[in-house]
Amino acid sequence: ESNASMHVIVSSVQVLTTNPVVESWGHFPSERERLLKMLNNVPGLVILSGDVHHAEISTTKQRSNQSINETENETKISKAANKGAIVEVTSSGLTHACDEPFYGPLCKPILDAFPTHRFKGGDTKDASAPSYFTSRNFGSIDIDWLSRSFQVHVH
Repeated sequence: ESNASMHVIVSSVQVLTTNPVVESWGHFPSERERLLKMLNNVPGLVILSGDVHHAEISTTKQRSNQSINETENETKISKAANKGAIVEVTSSGLTHACDEPFYGPLCKPILDAFPTHRFKGGDTKDASAPSYFTSRNFGSIDIDWLSRSFQVHVH
């Protein structure tokens, strides 16, 4: 049991994705279920993952865009956004992105085919737009030690 304000879990592959095309914890259903049960109701939790050459925010619960501010260049998520849900921020593709060759034009159709794990309405410019970013990106975490809160960014 932890009384920390912030809990960061880092995974080399995605945990919450419903996309069977990518390497993820979804290929190990028993282990994934065990991990999610352990993480359920942990306050201030964010999972950071990568290895998919795109960025996205995934969750175990559908949330409104009031908890997230996402633009083409930056995504922010606060501790309050994951109250009662597990949130995963994937940032992958500092040197490569899925909209470049190898996948190229197949990237967005593949991502669009498996949307159920993503926040809905994460794009503040267009609520019907997908909540992913397919160009090169990287992530960072800003911690406000005084307010005991944090923001995760995808740039």
